[in-house]
Amino acid sequence: MGNYYTVAAQNTVTKSFVSTILNKVNVKNAVKQLMLLAAFLMSFGVQQSWGQSVNWNLISSFTPVVCGGTATAPSVNGVTAANAATPNATYGYGAYGFGTTNSITLTNYIQFTFTNNSASSVTIANENWINYYASGYTSIKWRLGYIVASTAPAVGATPTYVAAAVTNTSGSTASQNNAVSIAVAAGSTVYFRMYGYYGDGTTSSYIGGVKSFTISVAAPTAPTAFSAASGVAQNVLSSTSASNVILAWNTTNTFGTPVSGTTYSNGNNITGGGTVLYNGAAGSNFYTHSSLTNGTAYYYSLWSVAFYNPSAQTVFL
Repeated sequence: MGNYYTVAAQNTVTKSFVSTILNKVNVKNAVKQLMLLAAFLMSFGVQQSWGQSVNWNLISSFTPVVCGGTATAPSVNGVTAANAATPNATYGYGAYGFGTTNSITLTNYIQFTFTNNSASSVTIANENWINYYASGYTSIKWRLGYIVASTAPAVGATPTYVAAAVTNTSGSTASQNNAVSIAVAAGSTVYFRMYGYYGDGTTSSYIGGVKSFTISVAAPTAPTAFSAASGVAQNVLSSTSASNVILAWNTTNTFGTPVSGTTYSNGNNITGGGTVLYNGAAGSNFYTHSSLTNGTAYYYSLWSVAFYNPSAQTVFL
């Protein structure tokens, strides 16, 4: 659910200053020493990665389990929901009225949506689903397509298909495990549409349903070029990470792991070690840790964040 990189920067001078009047030579030498020490300690980095997903387990609930972003319960268009309010233990979320010809009718589908409400783009890496056709059909075909848009697409819009169609016979299941990369910009929504077609009939005697549907979002890459440039009573942190980040500090090289879905603000403690300094975009000199004590070692850990809600400061790793 995220990646982290740890760096230590020791805010140290050759001696403690007891006078408020500092010799210019001493200050200059102190800054030079600190920068060299910070660069030396950069070699002790640690990285770790996580992933996140959205899961619709439709035999027990229509409400998806979401780790990052937002998702909706399934809906239908052009067909009739067989059990719009209550999950069915056999066929999950069912519908009838799918076409009988061997071609997709773009207006007939079961739809799932996922919205990237983070501050940066994410990539969906996997799409897995299981269909069950409960009654009536000798066979029926299903094909999964998707549309990425910032506003709802037209009902009959042409999608990009995830894979070739699969065929189900009555009372059997069909599943696909796809690894199609789908880029979703900040604020955009993916509309997954499950098209049923080439069945035997369109009445309520012919019910087809989706038992489960899962999408997995690729973990963000580890923070890159994480460094600390130290000066008198301050350390300046930089990273070229493309993802948003959480920055934490400690006086020992001990850090826990932020919990996905938790709101972190400046000063919050991370269970296991570390205090949050910042979450948001990285960059050159993205954070200055000031009012530090000369002669004290300060350790920093940086996690890349897959989903970040800037207004609530809630992170999904």
